[in-house]
Amino acid sequence: MNRIIIPEGFKDDVSSQASTEHKFRNIIVNHFQLNGFTLVKTPLIEYSDYNNLKNVFKISVDKNEKNLNIREDITLQVARLSHTRLSKKSRPLKLCYYGEVVRKKGTMLRPEREFLQIGAECIGEYSFLADLEILELAYTSLNLVGIKKITIEISSRIFFDKFINL
Repeated sequence: MNRIIIPEGFKDDVSSQASTEHKFRNIIVNHFQLNGFTLVKTPLIEYSDYNNLKNVFKISVDKNEKNLNIREDITLQVARLSHTRLSKKSRPLKLCYYGEVVRKKGTMLRPEREFLQIGAECIGEYSFLADLEILELAYTSLNLVGIKKITIEISSRIFFDKFINL
């Protein structure tokens, strides 16, 4: 019998945590949808012309073919999707998504290399109020799944000034 070896940063999850993650993911995505966000799904693997991506798993291909990458972040895929297939849709586009992402290397703070990403984007809205909507959506989503001590750090001085002057 062949022995299956799982690389560092990956795991089988047969604990109750898998069920909890599934439940929380559904609560958050349903909350996004109830707030007017449309659920989209992007592929795990894409062609890429980007050579400067540092933490991406690349799949070996023939030298005459485009690079294949396993997604490390869904946000860039949603940007691509909004610019291509959804380019004729009226703006702002309110999109939400979830899926597994894979990193080439973990970090000290996050040694996992495969994990679930859930997100929402408001594309084509140029008012800082869209940022406020996303912040509120993030806060209420975390609250819905039972997280009580939530801290939101704002690093943009321009945004912070507008937020304070409301």
